Amino acid sequence: MNSKRFHLFAFITIVVVGLALRTINLQDTFFFGHDQARDLHEIYNIVYKHDIKIVGAGTDIPGLFGGPLYYYLLLIPYAISHFNPNSVAILLIFINLTGIPLLWYFGKRLEGVTTGSIAALLWAISFEQANFSRFISNPSFLSIAALVYFLGLYEWCIRKKWWGLPLSVFGYGLGTQLDFYLVYLGIFYPVYFFIYTPPFTKKSVFTAALAGFMLFASFVVAEIHFSFLGIKSFLRYLSEQKEAGNLLGHVSLFSTSLAKSTRNALFALPGLYPLIPFSAILVIFFALCKKYKERLFLLIWLGSTAPLFIFRTNVIGGNFIHSTIHAAIILIVALAITYVLKT
Repeated sequence: MNSKRFHLFAFITIVVVGLALRTINLQDTFFFGHDQARDLHEIYNIVYKHDIKIVGAGTDIPGLFGGPLYYYLLLIPYAISHFNPNSVAILLIFINLTGIPLLWYFGKRLEGVTTGSIAALLWAISFEQANFSRFISNPSFLSIAALVYFLGLYEWCIRKKWWGLPLSVFGYGLGTQLDFYLVYLGIFYPVYFFIYTPPFTKKSVFTAALAGFMLFASFVVAEIHFSFLGIKSFLRYLSEQKEAGNLLGHVSLFSTSLAKSTRNALFALPGLYPLIPFSAILVIFFALCKKYKERLFLLIWLGSTAPLFIFRTNVIGGNFIHSTIHAAIILIVALAITYVLKT
């Protein structure tokens, strides 16, 4: 078997394993609670009462809402299946499985097909992703949207590909539509730009602006329609924050949350113990990775959730807070394994 056929066979095997882990005992065994019933009711009103939505579900900040895309995306399987939630779970599973080819490609761009294969496999067997994939809620999309966003930034900033900018804007807008919490990722555009000074072209700017307009237009319409309620609510929320100076508290909360995420992703250990093997992997990654631009890019991505811990919302204590960096964790682990195999 030549190398191309072997890699194709390995890729298909990884996809099959990922699909099997996500669909085992699927029928009627996933969580369906208040939020899921609320969203189903809203989608039912869209279909049968023609109640067109310009905002999505509410956030942890009163008066601030996500985009309506989540409703319209779930409308398709709900309408086809006569509102059977199993169909929505299946759709979410296939969306989550796109992480396998995305990480295969990303890892291959970073260090070759071995890294891509390892990253894809880790995503396929991840306990965290296998569970999030069948969770009928807008946070289920966070990992994929963030992966597209950072892949676009990588292609634009390091590979200097014009299409990387619109791809990142697509991931950013898609993620913000599906879960408004991802709006924070916008702060990393200037960070990466000033570090890597990627080029702008007419094609990249126009395509990125078009993608941004299509995905953020609903927020503008909603703000105008509701007399800028979202902006006012967000500014009020910022003014009420009292713990911005508690640095040790933020670090402790961030570490505890990161340990929980690495445990669910890769290391089945209690408490803060998952940080021990992950720290060892980081040491290997630092010592053996000679591609300094790529190393810095991944480390910024890994720490990208830290600013969120300055604030206090229910998101901070939830299981989804580090969903946006799960792919970064996997890529760093995959690279460390690759470097060890090469030594």
